[in-house]
Amino acid sequence: MAEVLYESLNGDTEIACRLRAELDLADQLDNKLINQLTGAVDGADEDQSSTTSSPSKETEISSKLQHLLSRLHN
Repeated sequence: MAEVLYESLNGDTEIACRLRAELDLADQLDNKLINQLTGAVDGADEDQSSTTSSPSKETEISSKLQHLLSRLHN
C-alpha cells in the first residue's frame, strides 16, 4: 500500500513540475511579447512619420492584448 501511495505522490510531483515549467515558459513568452510591443510603441512614439495611430486604436489593441494574456494565465 505504501508503495502505491509513493508512486502516486511521485507522479503528482512530476505533473506539478511539468505544469510549473509550462507556466514559467508562458510567463517568459508573455514578458517577451510585452517587451517587444512596448519597444514597438516606444519606437513609434519617436518616429511618427512612418506610422500614425490614434489613441482609440492603441486602447483597443491594449485591451485585446490584456484579454489574451488573462486567458493565458487562466
